[in-house]
Amino acid sequence: MEYRRDIDGLRAVAVLAVVLAHADFAWFSGGFVGVDIFFVISGYLITGIIAREIGENRFSLAGFYERRVRRILPALFVMMAVCLIGGWFLLPPPQYETLGWSAIAATFFVSNIYFQRITGDYFASDAELEPLLHTWSLGVEEQFYIVIPLLLMLLLSRIPKLLKPVMIAGVAGSFALSAYATHFHPVANFYALPTRAWELGIGALLALGVAPSIRKAWVAQILALAGIGAIVFAVLVYDKTTAFPGVAALLPVLGSAILIWVHREHQTWVGRVLSLPPMVGIGLISYSLYLWHWPLLVVARNYTVGIGIDLRFALIAVATGFVLAWLSYRFVEQPFRRGHRQSEDRKKVFGAAAVVAIATCCVAATVAVKDGFWSRSPQSKAAYFAAKTPAKIVTRCFKNSQAQDAAPVCVLNAPASTTSPPMLVWGDSHARALLPAFAEVAKRNDISAAIATKSGCGPILGINRPSGRATQGCSEFNMRVLEYLRAKAVPQTVVLMARWPFWAEGTRAKGESGGLANLVPANEKVQRYGDASHQLLEAGLEDLLSALDEAGHNVVILSGVPELGWNPPEKLLIAEYGGLEMPPGPLLADVRERQAKADAILARLARKSGATLIDTASVLCDVRCRVRRDDILLYRDDDHLSEAGAKFLLDNVEEQIFVR
Repeated sequence: MEYRRDIDGLRAVAVLAVVLAHADFAWFSGGFVGVDIFFVISGYLITGIIAREIGENRFSLAGFYERRVRRILPALFVMMAVCLIGGWFLLPPPQYETLGWSAIAATFFVSNIYFQRITGDYFASDAELEPLLHTWSLGVEEQFYIVIPLLLMLLLSRIPKLLKPVMIAGVAGSFALSAYATHFHPVANFYALPTRAWELGIGALLALGVAPSIRKAWVAQILALAGIGAIVFAVLVYDKTTAFPGVAALLPVLGSAILIWVHREHQTWVGRVLSLPPMVGIGLISYSLYLWHWPLLVVARNYTVGIGIDLRFALIAVATGFVLAWLSYRFVEQPFRRGHRQSEDRKKVFGAAAVVAIATCCVAATVAVKDGFWSRSPQSKAAYFAAKTPAKIVTRCFKNSQAQDAAPVCVLNAPASTTSPPMLVWGDSHARALLPAFAEVAKRNDISAAIATKSGCGPILGINRPSGRATQGCSEFNMRVLEYLRAKAVPQTVVLMARWPFWAEGTRAKGESGGLANLVPANEKVQRYGDASHQLLEAGLEDLLSALDEAGHNVVILSGVPELGWNPPEKLLIAEYGGLEMPPGPLLADVRERQAKADAILARLARKSGATLIDTASVLCDVRCRVRRDDILLYRDDDHLSEAGAKFLLDNVEEQIFVR
């Protein structure tokens, strides 16, 4: 295939978008679409090469996969080797352990499946600390290249007339599946080959000549501007909350395809820019730059004291990535790609690849089964596990909570004194985090208490959260709890606790990755309300308070726990490795600003219903919010209290809740 400088320039656009987005440069929030550009380019080039060789009757699967081995594996194995060695010195045990497992997955090009199952959301905070997260895209590509050569061999050799209709049908089917899965299976939609294949397929269709020739030069100019405009729009406007890929992926995919199509026959202003030496140079090292940038940014993110990535660290990581990418291109990629392709050499190539793959897997498996070698972190181990390990009572209470016929509550401290009033704690996972402390304080007060919680579901009537094809079942769960209360012969003290700021704002705290709250009325499934989230919260909570007041229950509301945006147990381990101080807790003023909308709703409804409102921020914060006391962590992650944190909170508000 004739070399095209503009395609290397397009590669430069793709990799720069990805690198700048991953480095948290705000203007490039949608830079993750660079991967989609790579998919289109790859589908175009590889399909064109295979089709030409089949047409010339000189294609062989062995030769094809030898080229893939030479192109992909040397730089990949070098990068993973450096990660496994460097991880010993730079990564705390939990990260080092997952690095081991993900290195095995990457070796067999199934890391997209691994990360889909293990870390879930690509934009989640935990996923951002995975050094090999970026290899998911290699998994998608190589899985595609198991299928496409066989399909082309079958159809081009025997029934060539069916090739284009079959490819068009496959692309259309994959796109339709992706559009459907955007709301119903968003994580699988991002990682899985069936919902990504259409992007490579668009490039493949171009290579097969589906697009007609462009006769007019001015038409080519307009199309090129439209193509680059679509890409730039996606890079600058999309962000982590964009439902992606699905329909949203059409902009970068079609934009890339248009640029490849137009510059096959015409030179345009856009093509001239893409063909400039700096762009071509970056395009040539784009694969190595893609491999190296992400592990470096993970280290930068680890050693940033605070939220996100410190700008200095980000710039150092990006600059180092360029240096390593050039070295990798010059001394790893090029020597292996220029090798001979005779059958004897082919056996050596496959044999060497197998040996290196086995060695990599052996080292990675050792790291994984040894749990990341906790012996490297003796000082922080106890505090880490004390914060992260669920209390036995939590495991006992909720091991069967997913069963449809399970009781909606778990009873604590039963049987209790018959003279003391019963109590119910009701809420989401923030309420569940209080369970061990409530059990202890209930026992101390000699009362029976119960707890009813469902993760991701605040105590709000008539409200659901979309999840898959249906919802998380919040409305159904809350109605079961309300029926439980209605069945009680005597009034109860009902303690309501939830992540109120999340439900009120509909967005996560600064520094935290993940999806929106996305509340919907109970009779709907997928509509996103965005700015109306606080209205749904207020209406649903008001309905609940009215129902509880009507039944004569005494209601206590705990306001939201201050959100950190970073993970104290992880930062504690990293601080020990780097000789750093843990980040300070957030300023109380910033917490008040984040919680203002939620606190206003709670105060308004508490006054109206006569409920008691307890301000948790005033307990957990002075000028700044407490993250730990001495060597004991008060949080188990970026927004949930640890067992110690829950006990600290309840010890300070016990008299306001428990009636003797």
